Amino acid sequence: MDKIADLLTRLRNSQDRLKNEILAEYNITIEAILKILKQKNYIESYEPAEVVNGRRMVKIIVGYDKEPLRFRSVKRISKQGVRTYSGYKKLKPVIGGLGIQIISTPKGVMTSEDAKKQKLGGEILCEIW
Repeated sequence: MDKIADLLTRLRNSQDRLKNEILAEYNITIEAILKILKQKNYIESYEPAEVVNGRRMVKIIVGYDKEPLRFRSVKRISKQGVRTYSGYKKLKPVIGGLGIQIISTPKGVMTSEDAKKQKLGGEILCEIW
């Protein structure tokens, strides 16, 4: 199962239902994505949660009580069947700079802005705006 797609779907559904807290399966990539989302104010916070059915979970506090619409679109770009890679020269702003692209580079997971500044390309994980 694609854990990143699952996380993005949970975020999208939580916004539709104005649900303040969600649980998602934990791994290092998920934590890096959540760190970026927190820095860009798409989520309020996240913290490790209990183990459910032998899987480590992370609790995400979205904060819809303060701001109901945090994002309009969450889109998975690189999928398990079709990976999407890009060099730093071809990275473009999302919706004229209103959104972010999260990219997995050799130096870790970061936004496409940061990857472009460091002249790094990599796998485009998702777009959020």
